[in-house]
Amino acid sequence: MEILACSLGKDFGKQAYDSLSSREFDVMKHLAAGKSIADIAVILSLGVTTISTYRYRVMTKIGLRTNSDLTKYAMDNQLLEC
Repeated sequence: MEILACSLGKDFGKQAYDSLSSREFDVMKHLAAGKSIADIAVILSLGVTTISTYRYRVMTKIGLRTNSDLTKYAMDNQLLEC
C-alpha cells in the first residue's frame, strides 16, 4: 500500500535519471565512470562537500546505495560514454 501511495503522481514513462538536475547528472556520470569525489570536485570546480551532497541527491532520487550500483545503472541505461 505504501509503495502504491508513493508512486502516485510519478510519470512511469520517464526514467529515474530524468528527475536529476543537469549538475546532478554530471556528477552521476563521473561517479559511474569511477572518479572519486575529490577528482569530481576538481573537474567541476566545486567543493568536496558539494559533490558529496550531489551524490546523496542522485542516489536518493534513483534509489541506489553504492557507487557500484550507480555504475551498473548507468551501464544498463547506456549513460556512459565509451
